[in-house]
Amino acid sequence: MKQIIALTFVIAQVAILPASIWGAAKTTKAGPHAEFPEPSDALWVRSQALQSPNKGERVVFIGNGLAERDVWYSRLETELHMRFPDQELFVRNMGKPGDTPGFRPHASRGSQWAFPGAEKFHPNHQHHEGIGFFPTPDQWLTHLKAETVVAFFGYNESFDGEAGLSNFEAELTAWVKHTFTKAYNGQYAPRVVLVSPIAFEDLSDHRHLPDGKKENENLASYTAAMKRVASQYGLTFVDLFSRTKRLYQKQDEPFT
Repeated sequence: MKQIIALTFVIAQVAILPASIWGAAKTTKAGPHAEFPEPSDALWVRSQALQSPNKGERVVFIGNGLAERDVWYSRLETELHMRFPDQELFVRNMGKPGDTPGFRPHASRGSQWAFPGAEKFHPNHQHHEGIGFFPTPDQWLTHLKAETVVAFFGYNESFDGEAGLSNFEAELTAWVKHTFTKAYNGQYAPRVVLVSPIAFEDLSDHRHLPDGKKENENLASYTAAMKRVASQYGLTFVDLFSRTKRLYQKQDEPFT
């Protein structure tokens, strides 16, 4: 539990910039059960500066398994509410293992791509047999009226090594640029927070696992790529890789 709390403390240091104006969104009839809202074009991009949240701030986590695990533990949302008890924050978690900035496959969705043009970053994943009307990533964010999007990426992609690094950085950049064109709350583009993957912990002494040296070399490179994208667009960046790597050295028990 103390390990989970420690990781939560790091992420929860990201304060959320507030907003409270939501507009009507276009809808697309995608199936017999619901009409899914489509995001309108953003009139402007909200400030990406680090500030405390306002009452009713709508925060959505997206990305890989690191985000998804908090569905089970609920530490991130709990910590946010504990830090800002009077703000009545709206927090939802859309994390899903394997998701990347552009590749979001779902068996009940007609397309595996999160935004137009994402297919060029994944030439090996062109085939898709999804059938149905499950909402697209943009439709979900519009339904939730997301004002701050906290994105957890980089771990899955790091297994492509140095050869895939430039492609990942370009894909992440394309997703940020796309997000800045969408007004999920009906008025303006959301604040974007990038969260790096955690470090690979060396448990090889008592488990049949790699020692993590090569994995951490890749993770360091992908974390640096995320930091570059964040710097380019003025985004808040949470470096969990460096912090967890230091944290592992202080723990008496395994963290992961």
